[in-house]
Amino acid sequence: MREETFRVYLTDAAQVIAENTARIGGGRTISNRWAELAGLNGPPKPADNRTAEAIIADIAGKAGLTITHEHI
Repeated sequence: MREETFRVYLTDAAQVIAENTARIGGGRTISNRWAELAGLNGPPKPADNRTAEAIIADIAGKAGLTITHEHI
């Protein structure tokens, strides 16, 4: 396992422990993951503004399926 991946798993586990402890004590925690704060997730993905029909058509096309209105 890569060291960077191990750090993400370790910090995610520590965050869950901290959140559970904070809930019991009535405290607060940060909502971002360490990987996001450290920039390990890469650049943010652009928003997908396609309609549901466009997404279905894209997935069906990649899978080689033909969708008719009878199936919807």
